This record gives sequence, structure tokens and C-alpha cells, in this order.
Amino acid sequence: MGHKLQSEMTDTSTSSNNWADDEFIWTYTSPEFPMVQENCLQKFKLPEPVLCIGGYMQVELLGRVQRQEMDGLYYICISHVQAVGRPLIPRFDIEMLDSSGRCALKYLPETGKRTLS
Repeated sequence: MGHKLQSEMTDTSTSSNNWADDEFIWTYTSPEFPMVQENCLQKFKLPEPVLCIGGYMQVELLGRVQRQEMDGLYYICISHVQAVGRPLIPRFDIEMLDSSGRCALKYLPETGKRTLS
């Protein structure tokens, strides 16, 4: 999970289909989860709660075990991905302080503002 670099966030000329991995700062990497080689729902739970700052999640598929009959090549296929969590907004907001991943968590109660680092 991670966020785009600050310079990329304001660049409206970048097409969402041309994102490169070096345009992101990945702030959390989960452990690898083994998958069964079947077309069925598979749920994976992270070992601890994670704060996803920036709203980006990358699913990396590792290993190829099934060969396509028609061309003899290996393919990796998934049909759906869903991430389940809770939004911080409207009571909290995040301000990115620099490209190293430092950030400030802002608590925004109805009666005032406080900032936690």
C-alpha cells in the first residue's frame, strides 16, 4: 500500500494507465499469501491493522503454475480484487510531509482542529 509522489499528484498530464512503480512510495508490504489454484473466493487477512495513506494498493502475483494449452505459455489470472477497510475521513485527514513517507495525522473534530504526528 502506498501513495504517489507529491510531484506526480499535481501533474494532470500523467495518464492513469501509464503509472510506473517509481512514481509511488510503498509504505506497507504484506506477507505473501499462498493461493489455491482454483476459481473460487479466497480471503486473506493482514496480520495487523494497517493505515493505507494515499489510497493505492498494488497486488503482485508471484509464480506461474498453469500452462495455457493453446500457446504453451504461463499466465497468471485473477478476476476480482477487493480491499475491505474503514475510511478515516471526515474525522481524520493525512498530510504528507515529504517524499520519504513522513506524514501528519490530523484529527478534525466538529469543534476544532488538532494535529498528531
